[in-house]
Amino acid sequence: MINRWVVKPDGRPICWLYGPAGSGKSSIARTIAESCDSQGVLAASFFFYRGHAERSSSHRLFTTIAYQLSISIPNLKSSIFETLLNDPSIPNKTTLYQLQKLIIDPFFTFRHPLTLRRVIVIDALDECEDRNSAKDVLTCIIEAFRQYHLPLQFIITSRPEFHIRSKFKELATQAITNTIDLHEFDAGNDIRVFLTRRFAKIYQDHSDVMSDVPTPWPSREDSDRLVEESSNLFIFASTLVNFIDDPDEHPNRRLAIVLQAFKGKYTANSSPYAGLDKLYSQILSMTSSIDRLRLVLGTIVLLAEPLSIEGLGQLLQLEIGDVRLALRGLYSVLSIPDHSREPVDTLHKSLHDFLTDRKRSEIYYVDPAICHTDLAHACLVLMFRQLRRDICGIGDPSKLNSEVVGLDQRRGEHIGGGLRYACCRWAYHISRAVHDNRVLVELKAFTFQSILYWIETLSVLGGLDSAEPSIAQAIQWVQVSHFVAV
Repeated sequence: MINRWVVKPDGRPICWLYGPAGSGKSSIARTIAESCDSQGVLAASFFFYRGHAERSSSHRLFTTIAYQLSISIPNLKSSIFETLLNDPSIPNKTTLYQLQKLIIDPFFTFRHPLTLRRVIVIDALDECEDRNSAKDVLTCIIEAFRQYHLPLQFIITSRPEFHIRSKFKELATQAITNTIDLHEFDAGNDIRVFLTRRFAKIYQDHSDVMSDVPTPWPSREDSDRLVEESSNLFIFASTLVNFIDDPDEHPNRRLAIVLQAFKGKYTANSSPYAGLDKLYSQILSMTSSIDRLRLVLGTIVLLAEPLSIEGLGQLLQLEIGDVRLALRGLYSVLSIPDHSREPVDTLHKSLHDFLTDRKRSEIYYVDPAICHTDLAHACLVLMFRQLRRDICGIGDPSKLNSEVVGLDQRRGEHIGGGLRYACCRWAYHISRAVHDNRVLVELKAFTFQSILYWIETLSVLGGLDSAEPSIAQAIQWVQVSHFVAV
């Protein structure tokens, strides 16, 4: 269906593909992008991801697309670069202004008409930093096609969130949009094919321990049950094979553990996530300490941006070994690097949804408000303890960052990942925190003793622009906390 639309949009230059978390939207988006690229019609792609500073901001969207356009359509390069040269402030302007100046205008000064329409893929729009930004992006794209005849097609994927769904329901938008609801498609056969191929590879890769396990493996009956429990969610199938394909475990025993968790009546009809919830619960049940698991895993899913194992240890005041112990056995749901200075991240955002929903996660529930409060406190404590004057030993406060020799190395040596995160993101957590006397006490100490060191450190990190908004968020939280306390 999408391939037909790419070739023949029939006056509908926007395609909106939507479905629940884990239904395979991002996989489809990547497949479409790869297919369009092989056909020579991919103009650009952008994959939103909440928690990543550069991939969750709408201000990065059209500048990134413009840069990719200058590569995929070389004749646009001079026009785009000249525009930026004449107005370097464009990346800081509104999304509408960026779209107009960096994409629309260059096409109208383009002297070489395109023989084929070009496709732009925008994945996970619901992961944009906030709802208003997501709506602004949609409004810009829709208005652009209503006013101009652009040789472009946009494929947009998202969850069916209200703020996005309501925009696509507008009559003017429907007239130029092809809508695809993944709920209407039975992905069972595709999931079965995926599982069959992956299980065959697991059997082959683990042939030394699987030689006495009869084939077909899994049995037809077990395969049917797994497909049923998937409830059309590709994230279930992906997580399942990651769990079973553990180099230090026997695949058949791992499969038995999963099947035991699914023993009994098939319950997917009661909840579209019933099977996935059972799988997540089973994986988490194999850790040694629930409290340590909730602390570390809750932190990972609620951070504003990923932290390394070393950074997590600094922020949570844990030894690196204890952080690794908490993450042991979670390779099927987390990306855990071997190096302690590389970021740890979730493999799929559905883990965040599971952990922050009490009904779904039960004993593994992570209360977002409480966790943000604890993280705000942890950030303030870390800054109070580690910030100091001239933390990088530069010696001359009048020097610009560009004038300091070896500044990157100095930052790496003197500002750990946890402290860097605390300096840049403490206000993010405090704005989401509940009233807490611990935070008030630490905020007072930070204000009276460390705030100048914090500003200086932000300057060294190149993040001084965030100082004023951070202070404003802190003031607002204190005012609300005072009202609650009274």
